[in-house]
Amino acid sequence: MNNLAKKFDIKCPREIDHKLSVLLVDDHNDVRLIIAHHLNKLGFGKLKHKSNGYDALKYLNETEDTTSIVICDSDTPQLN
Repeated sequence: MNNLAKKFDIKCPREIDHKLSVLLVDDHNDVRLIIAHHLNKLGFGKLKHKSNGYDALKYLNETEDTTSIVICDSDTPQLN
């Protein structure tokens, strides 16, 4: 990851808090599973999955959990 950051001159923290909650939003289940797999390999354990923007917004509005990172497909059905 640091090599890519250096290559594209992206500033990133030296340490990542793996306790952060991540919300994955994509209408393709296989894409969500692949991203979740890689995030798990990086040490992230608090992952939530939603298949469209409407469900993601509903979850964010109704949950008491804090979501720190949202990874979202920009072209999901119902709400994009």
